[in-house]
Amino acid sequence: MKRGELIVLVLFGIALLIVPLISANIFSDFWGRITGEATSGQTSLNITIGNSAPTISFVQAVSSQNPLESGYRSVLLNFSVNDTDGSGNINISSTRTRFNRTGEPNRDNFSCADIGTGGNGKMFTCNVSMYYFDENLVWTINVSARDNSEASAENSTTNFTYNLLTAMVIAPTALTWPTLNLSATNISSNNDPVRINNTGNSANGTINQTAYNLRGETTTTQFIFANNFTIGNVTDGCSTGINASIMANATSKQLNGTNFSKGNNSLNFGNQTSGQEETFFCIRGVPQDASAQSYSSSFYGSWVVEVIV
Repeated sequence: MKRGELIVLVLFGIALLIVPLISANIFSDFWGRITGEATSGQTSLNITIGNSAPTISFVQAVSSQNPLESGYRSVLLNFSVNDTDGSGNINISSTRTRFNRTGEPNRDNFSCADIGTGGNGKMFTCNVSMYYFDENLVWTINVSARDNSEASAENSTTNFTYNLLTAMVIAPTALTWPTLNLSATNISSNNDPVRINNTGNSANGTINQTAYNLRGETTTTQFIFANNFTIGNVTDGCSTGINASIMANATSKQLNGTNFSKGNNSLNFGNQTSGQEETFFCIRGVPQDASAQSYSSSFYGSWVVEVIV
């Protein structure tokens, strides 16, 4: 092989090696590193998509509610929770509905039920118990939920009115006295006090009593008059003034020293804390011309206790 042909063959082989390297920009990169005149570079990328907090997009309006005497009213409420990360990201067990009013205990349900899924959201339903002694007027509805990453949502934009209920139950409903003589004074009933239970949510009312003369059951022209009696909240005989009131026939008299407050009767404290008041009945004396017989309210009617709000 001639020398010239050999040179051509070598140059052809070198070209075969260089062309792929040029296509891969290896030489340009190498040259750029040497000269500082690079025409391209490389960048690594890293993107993290974070969790999105849920939202409470709907809370059902609640109409005015009436207390149930001596019980509780179950208030139904529906609401929806949405999550852009998907409905499966909503923590069902975290949903809660709370009714609150300043100065009153919260009324909660921590076990709302999942009643349906649509798109990225879920609909829930809750029953919250409102008790007969809960204060009337406006209560705020607070609904909350969390997702599986503990991000939370809360909505307190709605409220409802809890209405007023004035109601009571008294016991005992019949009072008796030991056998009296003409000289007896300041004798209390042998089965009082009469306990007045506030079975609604009225508060700060007054307790009034209407008394009637007691007529003789045998000699019907004889009476023990209503103004012979006092009623109050003390036990020591026939007190008057701030602790008791003297009765008058067929007249509604406010009972001094008593108060009608709301409360949970089941606590049974016999005072305002449990929504109860106790009244004590006393006879100051009997008419000196009264004959030996029974005297009762059967003719003129039973004595009436009432609440004035």
